[in-house]
Amino acid sequence: MTPPRAAESHAVKRAAFVLLAALSTTACTAGSNAPNPFDDTARQAEAARLQIQIQNLNFSDVRVTAVGTGRRVRVGDVTGKTDRTFTLAWDYNDPISFEINLSGGGRGCTTRRVVIEPGARVWVNIPLEFGIAGCTVGRT
Repeated sequence: MTPPRAAESHAVKRAAFVLLAALSTTACTAGSNAPNPFDDTARQAEAARLQIQIQNLNFSDVRVTAVGTGRRVRVGDVTGKTDRTFTLAWDYNDPISFEINLSGGGRGCTTRRVVIEPGARVWVNIPLEFGIAGCTVGRT
């Protein structure tokens, strides 16, 4: 038979071990969603996102489409007299231009092609009147 003091000591050690095991398991699973600092895919995916700032000076709503070599991607709609920022996955080896169409139909415009690099931001200005001035594009 074990002396009472030894049994208490054994029970305390066992409880401490169970508590330590539970805490270490919780700590391991809590960190499982943390990004791997050696995995470069998340950073590369974020770098492949192009930020596009659109300023619509026209009173009409417009639909903006990004145009590349052999592909067209709808960027989004911009309400008249507002600014809007979009992000778009884009291959930086492919220069980009934008096609702007009035939502109700009618005149539209197309920008020139712009060469972009990772980290660049592109801006597009839509004029008040399409017939007098063209749409402009640039990068920062």
